[in-house]
Amino acid sequence: MIESKATATALGTRVVMEYEQGSLDMFLAREGTETYSPSVFITATSLEGEVYEGELVYSLNKGLYEVVWEGDTPEDWEDIEDAANRMLTDACFSPVTVRVVFGTEDVRKMLDGTVLDESATVKVYDFNTKEESEAFLKGLAEGVGWHEHYVVSKDEEWMLPEHLREDK
Repeated sequence: MIESKATATALGTRVVMEYEQGSLDMFLAREGTETYSPSVFITATSLEGEVYEGELVYSLNKGLYEVVWEGDTPEDWEDIEDAANRMLTDACFSPVTVRVVFGTEDVRKMLDGTVLDESATVKVYDFNTKEESEAFLKGLAEGVGWHEHYVVSKDEEWMLPEHLREDK
């Protein structure tokens, strides 16, 4: 599954970063396997509509990732590289919070759209990266059939007790 992040430079160039879900750890460690080498692709679109495509590659000289452009290099290439490095950092190191409701009765209330009271069994887990939270959710999914749980989405936080909502 392809994920993407987007931003804009000071000159208004729209910068989109695309990568395979779950591959950023390997990309940052500059690891690969015999059959797979993770890549991060950059597409930059200027205000005039010119499109530039390239791939992020680690530069030992700079100690950063730089874009290797497939054709012409855009005028604001340095700003684009800065934006790409910021997006890469944000994608890898942004904290993620996961809220999980446990117990048959509380899960049933969530499925019925009922607001939970203070006695509900809700756990809040904080992770340093999206990859860590995804690994936790995979492990939680392995418990299906052994316990009842419900992972609360952002749109459903209003059903949690107020002190457990992100936007109070």
